[in-house]
Amino acid sequence: MTARLDCAAARASIHAALDVPGMGLDARTRAHVAGCAACRELADGLAELTAALAGVAPLAFPEDDLAAVWRRTIDAAHAARPAVRRRSALVLRAAAFLAFAALGAWAVVTATREPEPGPAELARAASDLETVLRLAGRALDRGREVAVDDAVRRPFAYIPIRPERRP
Repeated sequence: MTARLDCAAARASIHAALDVPGMGLDARTRAHVAGCAACRELADGLAELTAALAGVAPLAFPEDDLAAVWRRTIDAAHAARPAVRRRSALVLRAAAFLAFAALGAWAVVTATREPEPGPAELARAASDLETVLRLAGRALDRGREVAVDDAVRRPFAYIPIRPERRP
């Protein structure tokens, strides 16, 4: 069994149904309207008003009058905005400057210095550096060997070289 609608939900459903042409009321709303005089009066009154408004032709608004209204309202508002925009931009820039200044001051005040490394940490870092440099040196030596082999030894391996005979 479905729960009954209260008047507020029924009225919302009635208005929603009238906003969408051809939608109609759902079964729960129809059941509520059948048993509630106030909601039935609202539904009947809105249906009558909608039917009366459907027969009214839309009013034609002359283009010249529309342009005059547009100039007095929209264009006038846009013309007044540059001064407001300049003031707003200035206020925003000042606020941004103050925010950055406050952030910078906070960073300076709350910054903590890292402690200096101790002798054991320095010795370990030096040992690690020596290892890295040894590995880099080996890699460079091997690279040099490969380059010499590729650039010199292999090409000359195919060139027949005869020893010179001297008289």
